Amino acid sequence: MAALILMHTTRCNGGLSPDELYCEQAAAYLQQCCPGFDPTALNCNYSACSNALTELPALSLDESKCIVNETCSRLVESGVCTRVPMDLEGPSDGSSRRVCP
Repeated sequence: MAALILMHTTRCNGGLSPDELYCEQAAAYLQQCCPGFDPTALNCNYSACSNALTELPALSLDESKCIVNETCSRLVESGVCTRVPMDLEGPSDGSSRRVCP
């Protein structure tokens, strides 16, 4: 329980959650692999510290890990480079859509 409180406090004070960190890494990797990809198009923020609705990173932890573990050629060939901007125009709602092959 104390670990959960500490993790929540760290996130509220500006620390990065694993979801945010991997999402940022995936965005940077997509920029390298995908011609014209704008990494700022992905919202990698996690916010649950205000009265607003909880905002999750656009990529789940699993999706982000999948992207950074793929080769650039596989990301292009499988359509991830074109799917990500279309599918992830806003924060994730936790749905089970798959972006990564």
